[in-house]
Amino acid sequence: MTALLEIKNLQTHFHIGKRVIKAVDGVTISVQPGEILAIVGESGCGKSVTAMSIMRLLPSPPAKHSGQVLFEGHDILNMPMEDVQNIRGKEISMIFQEPMTSLNPAYKIGDQIAETVRVHHRDGGKVSKKAAWDRAVEMLEKVGIPGAAQRARQYPHQMSGGMRQRVMIAMALACNPKLLLADEPTTALDVTIQAQILDLIRDLAQEFNTALVLITHDLGVVAEMAQNMAVMYAGRVVEQGAVADVFDRPHHPYTAGLLDSIPRLDGTKKQRLHTIEGMVPDLAHLPQGCTFADRCEYGQPLCRQKKPELQAVDGDRQVACHYPLNLTGGVHP
Repeated sequence: MTALLEIKNLQTHFHIGKRVIKAVDGVTISVQPGEILAIVGESGCGKSVTAMSIMRLLPSPPAKHSGQVLFEGHDILNMPMEDVQNIRGKEISMIFQEPMTSLNPAYKIGDQIAETVRVHHRDGGKVSKKAAWDRAVEMLEKVGIPGAAQRARQYPHQMSGGMRQRVMIAMALACNPKLLLADEPTTALDVTIQAQILDLIRDLAQEFNTALVLITHDLGVVAEMAQNMAVMYAGRVVEQGAVADVFDRPHHPYTAGLLDSIPRLDGTKKQRLHTIEGMVPDLAHLPQGCTFADRCEYGQPLCRQKKPELQAVDGDRQVACHYPLNLTGGVHP
């Protein structure tokens, strides 16, 4: 099957004065039509910058891109900006972290969704104001907002956080995009509303046959939502594969550390959670070898001398490690 989205050696560096901050440093991932891929990692690892690079939302300067972002075979990074704007909203949509900063406080909810429909209508023809408004109300109904016709005439500040997040989902899916990027879509919500929003995103993605890239640091969300996952650390993908396989047998020490840091229901009350010692390296001064070497309990001299490349191991799994864990029953030296 041909990939819907294929990212090859994406680099997004920020040039600030004499410093070059390598926020994304050689990311390679692919997404199939209808797939749910989770991009996982701690804050500052490059997850959000990767998503914004796909949409070309970062100002240049200071951001500079290299590599390829192929959407249906066309390289977004080398497209004229006019063509990129035609893809945004219509072919690729994005749900941002905080809806209150993404929605315009001066416009009614319905008007903002209707504007998306009129500007990015997939058929390319003009859409009447009434048709766009009707579509906005329809999408509000689909995301489970009661009294959608009345709510469409309200402003963002008149809605709760969960309602605003539903509005963002409605706006993102209003034009039936082929790819949806969800950047920490439940960060500001309580646990109950979070579960509702995640179920809603998954159900609507399946209904519209939309591929979903879910950006999160919550491994519980990954286990519930995604089929495949990519783990990022210091701007690079260090491991990727099927969610069940990665959770069962992590191959990269960083992935194993993340999984070990989660409380377990079968653990004892006095059992201390695992911690990953040390600090994330300065993205403006990355080490010569593996970026995780100084924090890795299994580090070897080679790890500090040579940067490991992402390579296939154990079937469809990929890992960037000189000494992968848990291969054929063995353990990292």
